[in-house]
Amino acid sequence: MELVGQFRAGCWEVDNMEKPGEAAPNEPAVPDNERASRIAMVLGKHLTRRYRRILYAITGFLVAIGLLHGYLAQSPSAFPRYGAIIALATFWHAHVQQRYLSMMQHDAEPVGREVGRQLGKDPARTTAHLERLRSSIQRSFNTDYLICGSIGAIVWGFGDLLFV
Repeated sequence: MELVGQFRAGCWEVDNMEKPGEAAPNEPAVPDNERASRIAMVLGKHLTRRYRRILYAITGFLVAIGLLHGYLAQSPSAFPRYGAIIALATFWHAHVQQRYLSMMQHDAEPVGREVGRQLGKDPARTTAHLERLRSSIQRSFNTDYLICGSIGAIVWGFGDLLFV
């Protein structure tokens, strides 16, 4: 069975599909909330991909430069300083992304609710989809901050042991 769908007001609406709760002949039944959560997770990862790449590129670049500087200087205290810079860059990135999420909450979500209303969608459902998307974006950012901040803290705390 070929599924044809359209993206409307924060969720995929699939044509030629049985009623919600009924499964297609060869597909397992997936509740609407679970499907909407998966879509929000995938869309949230897609929306944060550019910022994730920037953060990881900065972290990798600083680790490489720090290793090179520590090796050339033969100083055990050179490399850990780059861990502090990584931690600082992670905090700065978190601040910028918090502004991004605030903009989404205060500017983009009202527009999304209005578009959903004009398309005849249930306002509570549209709001729930937008909240799922925002929480997915926040979760993705938090994971990135935890990884890069941990790398910075470990380099900062134990980087001198590489050159002893």
